Formats: sequence, structure tokens, C-alpha cells
Amino acid sequence: MYRKRHLDRTAGLSDLDPEAVKRALDSLEEIRKLSMSGTPIIVEGKKDREALLELGIRGEIIELKRRGRIVSIIEGIKSRQAVVLTDFDRRGEELADMCVKLLQRSGVRPVFEPYRKLHALGKRFKGVENLVKLRALLEMRR
Repeated sequence: MYRKRHLDRTAGLSDLDPEAVKRALDSLEEIRKLSMSGTPIIVEGKKDREALLELGIRGEIIELKRRGRIVSIIEGIKSRQAVVLTDFDRRGEELADMCVKLLQRSGVRPVFEPYRKLHALGKRFKGVENLVKLRALLEMRR
């Protein structure tokens, strides 16, 4: 059901800038590699986690909404670095900024470049869970 709903919403995606799509897919691949090497990924909630899993991204995925206070969550990260991948709406941007500051304060290097590249896709992809559309877009183009 989840997958069918996502595929139905891919209509009209073919007008996306191919270069922006390539950068976004490269960013997802970078996130996958970082995750496989042990770098945790910080997302907002359960749907974001499910989307990453559907995209083949495994490893430690930290859900901010599920675990309680953001400060405590960030301070609990013991890795040298962490990927910040909140949603691309205003609230997500605010959370991303907060996470970056808290990570830096905790001595953890925030990996933020993939977020910037994905954010550049614009209004069509406001949330991490919407990134599943990218794979659907590629499948439609093949």
C-alpha cells in the first residue's frame, strides 16, 4: 500500500532538472556509504526511517521524534560524525540548524552537505520520506 501510494504520486516528475536529480541520487549514495561505515543518520521520524530503509540505506538511524529531548539525543551520539537529514520544510531546517550546533558542541562533526544537495530539489521533496520518489523517477525513465 505504501509503495503504491508513492508511485501514484510520481506523475509529473519528469520535468525535474536532470542534473539536480543526479546530485540528489549521488547524495543518497553518499549517505548509504556513510551509514555502512558506522556514521549515524539523524532523521525526524518513523516515516523518514522507513523511506531510508526502502532506499537501501541501513545502519544506525536516529529518530528525533521517537527518542525524546533533542539535546539528550545529540549528546548521546558517540560517533566522530553524524549525518543530519531532517525534512526540507521550515521546521526541518530549524531542526537541522539545531542539530548542527548541538553536534559541534558535543565534538561530533555534522555531515551536512548531502542535506544541502537534497534540499536543492525544491518544493516537490519537502520531506525525507518523499525521496522514495527519486527511485520511482529513475525507474520511469528507464
